[in-house]
Amino acid sequence: MPLTHDTDIYGFAGQRIRVRRVLMGMSEKHLAEATGISLYMLRRYERGEGNITMDKVDSIAATLDVPIGYFFSET
Repeated sequence: MPLTHDTDIYGFAGQRIRVRRVLMGMSEKHLAEATGISLYMLRRYERGEGNITMDKVDSIAATLDVPIGYFFSET
């Protein structure tokens, strides 16, 4: 099913961030510190409650060693 609404996109991207972080065995605190994001905002991103800017997505993708598209694609 295609993602059409901003809330769907942010929620999906947030879920993908959390899944990748957990698969890598990385703590929330470590990812937040490595990307310059507050722990509070990272938690909001992972729950799909905060709009993630592309510069933050880029930083998170680099830290989690995935392409940016990973957060917006189901494959």
